Amino acid sequence: MPGFRWTAFCAVEREEHDPRRPQGYRPKDEFWRKHGYQRQDDMFCTLDWKEVGADTATAHRLRFWTRPLDA
Repeated sequence: MPGFRWTAFCAVEREEHDPRRPQGYRPKDEFWRKHGYQRQDDMFCTLDWKEVGADTATAHRLRFWTRPLDA
């Protein structure tokens, strides 16, 4: 895409024993690294949403992954 040099996405991270983590969950880190993405240790955003069974939305921190488009 002309004019763009990077692509990025952000993903929620849950603690290993978080009960909201899907059963049999496997981290996707290696998949994203194989596709040229790098995990950004200091780049986050916060989005609010209601968890299943919750009455109100709460803040969730999502980590960014980035990749140069020429990679």
